[in-house]
Amino acid sequence: MTPHEHDDGLRSEGLQRYHALNRSFGAPFVLHLSRRGFFSEVNVAIDAITRGLVDRRRLIITQHRFNDLRWCDAFASNLPDADAAEIELVPPDCQAHRAKSESFLALLNWTKEQSRSGTQLRIEELGLGGDLFEVKRSIYSLFCRPNATVATEVRQQMEANGLHDKQFSAVHIRRGDKIAVQYRRGRPWSEGEDTSAAHCADMVHRWAPGMRDVFVLTDDYRAVQDFRAAAPGFRVVTLCPPHATGHDQSTFNAGRPEEKWATIRRLLVEANIASRSQFFAGGFKSNIPKFIASVHFDPSRCVSTDSKITPWPY
Repeated sequence: MTPHEHDDGLRSEGLQRYHALNRSFGAPFVLHLSRRGFFSEVNVAIDAITRGLVDRRRLIITQHRFNDLRWCDAFASNLPDADAAEIELVPPDCQAHRAKSESFLALLNWTKEQSRSGTQLRIEELGLGGDLFEVKRSIYSLFCRPNATVATEVRQQMEANGLHDKQFSAVHIRRGDKIAVQYRRGRPWSEGEDTSAAHCADMVHRWAPGMRDVFVLTDDYRAVQDFRAAAPGFRVVTLCPPHATGHDQSTFNAGRPEEKWATIRRLLVEANIASRSQFFAGGFKSNIPKFIASVHFDPSRCVSTDSKITPWPY
């Protein structure tokens, strides 16, 4: 048995133990995945799994509105589910339907409080322990390993772009609706921060001196061009198509299922490549860098490019 097969066997066993444990709990609550950003929903699902284990409550996750996808389309795992008759028995106040529902906000606030308090958590049956970040990293490793299709494309892209046999840095530069300015109560507001490519290049220089290969994740090809201009000594690799000018979630939601899956698959491949980098820089106000830090082989090598210093709390 190879080390990889051994790891897969342990992960499969861990998933089986999780599902058996989850089914043994009472007081069920339901998380309905939505058409919000893919990685936003992934991160929320992991939050819900964590809370269910800590509070010893059965979790049910529905996927019928999950960007026309099933979890297993992306990952080598399945989420805890139930049939419609069981879900109907769960009280409405124990079901989180959308970002502004009370149940969803309760989950968000629980995550923030656990993170801020630094409480040491322990799930004896699964051998999990540590603070919230440590426990969630273990849960990410169970539920977010790429499936065979995605893993094959990760390997192919790394080989095709000369990243499979060398150390490299990775940076994430978010554009599109994440940095678009809106007005709330007459004041300008944006969900993310417009971090310059030059700032990202400076961080690579500072944190990974001498590392000349850089993988750039972005939704806007102009950011790749800006990064190359700011760091002419780097060999820059990207999977961003030259025509990309920034992600817009409403436009994405209106697309055909095959178009949405192609976009999500590319993001999954990019995130998994970045998780293998020797150094990663990305804005932790964005869900993709949060995900990368959670699955990275060494999260201490992941640094924020915006004012949110750590990926936790959400």
